[in-house]
Amino acid sequence: MPALESASVTNGKVTGSTLTALTTNLNAWKGVYHALGTSAVFTQCVFSDVIAFGCRAGATHPHAPVRYSVPNPANARQDVVTFKVRDIIYTQRRRVIGVGL
Repeated sequence: MPALESASVTNGKVTGSTLTALTTNLNAWKGVYHALGTSAVFTQCVFSDVIAFGCRAGATHPHAPVRYSVPNPANARQDVVTFKVRDIIYTQRRRVIGVGL
């Protein structure tokens, strides 16, 4: 989510008009970079190196990979098929609506 000006936020939530604008922009992005989008070059996806290489960080040292499964690069990439624009603003070191407020 991009940076928002204070006029786009009321009581810790994104205003309706800003939420609509963000959703419109993301739908346009999805129309181009979604798996069925119009881009011939790029597709938005999530890639898991843990699945691809079958390794994860070791318990004793985070830079010492430990094999835990068979490498599977074919299943490591998943296309993004949906998204959700949330209206609650989350900032560092702040309380948010629904958690303590």
